[in-house]
Amino acid sequence: MYSLLLGLFLLQTAVQNPRAEDELVSAATSLLQADQTERAVNLLEPFLKTNPKARRAAVLLAFGYVRQGKNEQARVLASRLVVELPRDYYTQHVLGLSLSGLNRQAEAETHFRRAIELKPDFGESIFQLGLLYMGRAAFAEARKTFERMIELGYRPADAHRNLGSIHSKEGRYAEAIEELNAALKLDPFSASAYFLLADAFRKSGDGKQAAEATRRFQELNTAEADKRGGFAKGQAFYQEGMQLMFTEDRDFVPANFAKARQAFSQAVESFPQLDGAYYRIAQIDYLRNDYSNALPNIQRALALNPNEAEYYFVLASCLKDRDGAAAISAATKAVTINPNVADFHNLRGILLERAGDDIHAIESFRRATQLAPQEEAFRLNLESALRKLSKKSPENQRSNR
Repeated sequence: MYSLLLGLFLLQTAVQNPRAEDELVSAATSLLQADQTERAVNLLEPFLKTNPKARRAAVLLAFGYVRQGKNEQARVLASRLVVELPRDYYTQHVLGLSLSGLNRQAEAETHFRRAIELKPDFGESIFQLGLLYMGRAAFAEARKTFERMIELGYRPADAHRNLGSIHSKEGRYAEAIEELNAALKLDPFSASAYFLLADAFRKSGDGKQAAEATRRFQELNTAEADKRGGFAKGQAFYQEGMQLMFTEDRDFVPANFAKARQAFSQAVESFPQLDGAYYRIAQIDYLRNDYSNALPNIQRALALNPNEAEYYFVLASCLKDRDGAAAISAATKAVTINPNVADFHNLRGILLERAGDDIHAIESFRRATQLAPQEEAFRLNLESALRKLSKKSPENQRSNR
């Protein structure tokens, strides 16, 4: 059982099938949208090593590198891709982001402009272009880009906030206050907008309104700082739990499970959005045969992050003796998100065989043995399923050869 769940901790072989790109791109996009950049990059890198011509995945990886601050890696990758995909607006945009991160603003502007030429309503390149203009005090050009964002309905709160900043820099405080109030109507929890609003009120001579905006800024800024502090504390407890749970060689340490679980519990108390800690709690509960606690904890992890294949694997493991259909659904989700882990296919095969679907069970067992040919248990499962099917119907046996 321990060796089975160890497959959750390490990705095994790279994705073999280029046709899996659609599913992988979808999963990576969801991870990036959820600010799970490291997980997205870890998913994309091994896929591209095996499938170097998977260009959509490569564009996403370049964007992931930008998010990680690896701008030179992103630039090198995106520079190759714009040659291969000269009319792809998003590739131009990502190259612009990488160049901007390297402080090569003139080159970045060229690629943001090209992205807009290819897709005139692409708001994010318009936004980035506006920020470049603001950075060099080209306020007239910047104003046009943010007004265009409002026309498109793209990030209107950010557009109004930046317009307010421009008006304030140019001494038009009434217009600045109007724009910043528009931004706060759309996003009432923007600390930066309150900061700018306080400054505009103060410069316009309205001390009372400036004091109120400053008070609101301080409240929101403190709340954001508390959230950042909770995240840092939660991560510290999470790392403590990982050190207790695994050896340096990534072997489980069952003697430390109780202390590790306590550390992971402190992690979610400090930062309730830490899905990885709920996953580790569920993993420990499962390994200790405490399925009643494992199930709600893995469900919490999935509610926070529905894009992790390992979470669905644990869910399927918890459900296998409770709800076979739901367990099959969870195992299928795991292999859909990440089809390169043999344990996922093996578990799905076991569940399908229990449900009487021998043909699809054999397909899953066969895939598990292809991914991990050294695993005797997977080979035995395949052979057993083949024998079982042959006894049911010789015709099925022939069709499955």
